[in-house]
Amino acid sequence: MATQIEIVQQLSTMTSRGALQAARELAAESLVKFPDDGRLWEIAGLLDHAKGDPDSCERRLETAQTLTPLRPAASCGLADAYRHFGRNALAKDLYAHVVTLDQSSIRLWQYCALRLDEIGAVAQAVDAARRVAAAQPENAQSIFEFGYYLSRFGTASQLVAAVMKQAISLAPDQVSYRLGLADLLLSTGDRSAAFAWIQGLSARQIEQLTCPCCLERLARLFESGNDWVRAHACRVWIDRHSVNERPTARFSSSFLIQEYLLETDGLRQATSAAALRA
Repeated sequence: MATQIEIVQQLSTMTSRGALQAARELAAESLVKFPDDGRLWEIAGLLDHAKGDPDSCERRLETAQTLTPLRPAASCGLADAYRHFGRNALAKDLYAHVVTLDQSSIRLWQYCALRLDEIGAVAQAVDAARRVAAAQPENAQSIFEFGYYLSRFGTASQLVAAVMKQAISLAPDQVSYRLGLADLLLSTGDRSAAFAWIQGLSARQIEQLTCPCCLERLARLFESGNDWVRAHACRVWIDRHSVNERPTARFSSSFLIQEYLLETDGLRQATSAAALRA
């Protein structure tokens, strides 16, 4: 009979290969044999999460919580289940807790920022984004997202603009950052400053955007500066390439189970290294 460690390794292999249903079945069988193994309950719950079964996910992760402290990815999975059922206060507490944990990955902090914003916990989303930006001060996306959440929180536009300009300085060719800053400046009534950040964009740069809403916003900004040629180019790009596009989810359905298995692999390697040093 396979040991618990061997089962976890099998589940990790199955998940990495995308065999989520087979992994769920093995996890369910393993829980019968090892009902007191909190790790297996966590994995089973996160596999339920990946397959879109919030009810089973909630039950299994709450069971895991009675057997072992939840690891960060499992806490996020339980928070997602609570969010699905409208228990947003509990979800907020779990997401915010994960942000405080040093063992959480930067990716999980980003995940928590997004989810906290979705449930209206914008102050906590700012905290998560601030932690990401502090950990990656040269990463333009992390800096820009910090500015975005600051804006959502109602922070003074001058401070938000300063953060967004920092992101643009790190990635000057990233059109979406320029669009975000231009939108912000336009909202303050500074039309000329808003137009200045997008007026030099080439057709190649405009084609970086595939989101119809973003392209429409950019077209309107060009119209505000009487740049009808570029406004037309935006709408042509929408018609030719973006009509049937659907937004791509930032995090895949299997993100949390993959993060969990990375966490457990990292802990196993650290334990092995410590044993070798001893």
